[in-house]
Amino acid sequence: MRMLCLHVALRGRRMATPRLDASPDLSAMEHDMPLIQVSIGTGRDDDQLRALVTELTDATVRAIGARREAVTVIVTQVEGTHWANGGVTLADKKAAREAAASAASGAGEPDDA
Repeated sequence: MRMLCLHVALRGRRMATPRLDASPDLSAMEHDMPLIQVSIGTGRDDDQLRALVTELTDATVRAIGARREAVTVIVTQVEGTHWANGGVTLADKKAAREAAASAASGAGEPDDA
């Protein structure tokens, strides 16, 4: 299991919640500087990270009308030994899955004697 955590913050002026019967006030977003912080497990190559940054930027531009050049994305890769869920590190969970898969695949094989 690969984990991904997103934290999104808007710096600058905040846009009022748009009414359903009115267009959003885009002028209120002129000074927004969206900051997207992504924590992601290690193991992705530069092309995958670049694609993630591009997709997050594109989605932010579409969703809130931010200027592309104002969108900041920070990607932090976290080692599996430094990320835990339920008190168990991702590295330990991966090792347990691999051990279970190995045991399951070897369960029907005769022992070499």
